Amino acid sequence: MPSVRTQFTVGLFVTAGILIGIVAFIWLGASRYLERGRLYSAYFDESVQGLNKDSPVKYRGVTVGRVLSIEVAPDSRLIRVLMEIEQAYSLDENTVAQLKAVGITGAMFIELDIASEKDKELSPRLSFPSEYPVVPSKPSEIRLILEGVDDLMKQFRSLDLKGISEKTRALLDSAGKTIAEANIKELSEALRKSIERFNAFVASDAWDKIPASLEKASEEMKNITAKASETVDSAKRTVSRIEMIAADTAPDLKEAMLNTRRVTSDAAGLFSEARAALKGSGKSVAEITDRLSSVLEGLESTVERLKELVERLSEDPSGILFRYAPGPSKPEELF
Repeated sequence: MPSVRTQFTVGLFVTAGILIGIVAFIWLGASRYLERGRLYSAYFDESVQGLNKDSPVKYRGVTVGRVLSIEVAPDSRLIRVLMEIEQAYSLDENTVAQLKAVGITGAMFIELDIASEKDKELSPRLSFPSEYPVVPSKPSEIRLILEGVDDLMKQFRSLDLKGISEKTRALLDSAGKTIAEANIKELSEALRKSIERFNAFVASDAWDKIPASLEKASEEMKNITAKASETVDSAKRTVSRIEMIAADTAPDLKEAMLNTRRVTSDAAGLFSEARAALKGSGKSVAEITDRLSSVLEGLESTVERLKELVERLSEDPSGILFRYAPGPSKPEELF
């Protein structure tokens, strides 16, 4: 059984250890309160509900101090928050303070950051002297959101909703009347039928024959043009021959007239072929047919004049010859 002295020694040792632990715990926990830091004041023109004494002061998320006191400023308008910043940090005029919330609990802390020119303009102006250096402040994000919503509501209330509603109604009535007058249903039906007819035409054999018809018409036009050119040249040669043999014998004159009649018949046949080719070429070659028609009209006029000359030569060859005897005519004058 241990003696009384041993028991006393153990009890004294345990008691001393407990006391030392308590003192160390208190010292380590209260050291930051016992350490004297730099004091700064921040003035807020909004509610600081949720911000309490000893709330943290952070610089971009890093704790650099704590809140010492919260009270109403001397002007009875602003709220003064006295902050104690650790000795290792110092604040200047380019620092701005802002209230921020911690999650959804409603607790607040002070966030420090670098101030911009706009932040300095938002900081409240002081009408009294401050005992400690002043850190400019700016509205909290919650206040900015509420102010934005309030401004939006004011602009919404300033709108002439009644006038806008009346104009919209009038516009809709006008649009409905226009649609009714346009008879959209009938137009849509007509358009549908047109599309159906076009699809039926495309699906038919006539659509496939169009390229071949155009190619055939083009070839016929080339042939007709060549024949027309030959006919004109032959007619010019015949007329020239008539003028040249006007002073020669009658058999030569008779042969020239026969040649002229042959040219006239060839030209008439050429016109018939041209008209048939033009009718079969379709509307898709309208421009080509217009040009060919004008050429054929000129040829037809020429042949008519040749016919008249032949008839006159057949009826009274001597009269025609003597009439042109005084001065030889040029072939171009007959055209």
